[in-house]
Amino acid sequence: MADRAAQQRVLAQVDPADLVGLASALIRIPSFKTEETPVARFLAPFFRERDYRVELQEVEPGRLYVERRCAFRPGHPDQGPVTRACCSRD
Repeated sequence: MADRAAQQRVLAQVDPADLVGLASALIRIPSFKTEETPVARFLAPFFRERDYRVELQEVEPGRLYVERRCAFRPGHPDQGPVTRACCSRD
C-alpha cells in the first residue's frame, strides 16, 4: 500500500480549480475517434509548459496524437499505467 504521507504531499500540490479548468477546456474540444488532432494540439503545449517532453505523432495522414516521453514509460496523457486490470474496450 502507498505511503499515506506521500499521498497527502502529492494531493497538496493539486489545485482543484486547475483540474476543473483543464476538464472544462477538454470537454469543449471535439475528439471523436479519428478526430483527435485538435485535442492533441491543445495538450502538447499544456504539457510542455509543465516541463513534460512530448511529441505530436502522426498516426495517419492528418491525424495526430500527443505522446509523452519519460524515463519510465511512454504513453498517452489520457491513460494511466497500462495493465490488463485498467484496460477496457468500448
